[in-house]
Amino acid sequence: TSPQAKAIRLTAISCELLDWHEQTGGAHFTYDSPGRCAAAFDKTPARIWVDGSPWTAAVFPRGRHKVDVEVP
Repeated sequence: TSPQAKAIRLTAISCELLDWHEQTGGAHFTYDSPGRCAAAFDKTPARIWVDGSPWTAAVFPRGRHKVDVEVP
């Protein structure tokens, strides 16, 4: 399987996206938002972490945070 097949893409976000980096098996990004931030992806993530802590939804806390997403 090529790394491209394992990529995940951000399709929408409700806050300021500061950076986005695809990596093998997922991606990571940083955002800043005065309120909660909702994100949508082209695939359902297998795992999400916000600032290194496990997260269960694609709605993230307000402020500046780093998010890591992993695809199955």
